[in-house]
Amino acid sequence: MGATSKIIVRRKLTKEEIAELRARNAEIDITIQRRDEALKEAKDEHKAETKPLKEEKKIRLRDIRNGYIEESVEVMANADTENWKMEYISTEDGSVVESREMTPSEKAQYRQMSIFNN
Repeated sequence: MGATSKIIVRRKLTKEEIAELRARNAEIDITIQRRDEALKEAKDEHKAETKPLKEEKKIRLRDIRNGYIEESVEVMANADTENWKMEYISTEDGSVVESREMTPSEKAQYRQMSIFNN
């Protein structure tokens, strides 16, 4: 007799073996489905937790890019008719928070008011 070796041969499965393989496949399907559901839940939770952070980051990046932030301030409008400017003064601390040139219609309105007051 010569040396031995292993080879692959085909063997017909019994009905019991086929039933066992089908049962194992069903178990595998259930396990995969459970893990897929757990993965989806984890992804949904991650998305819900990171969405506000991503929104905040987007705003901060815009602020950095623009070089300013926008904030709501309660103001009182003040017409500077000497320099033809509209000033917006903070009601909180009295500082000028914004100033701009008067529009032509504002200038006309204040000119007309000064005519009636003189």
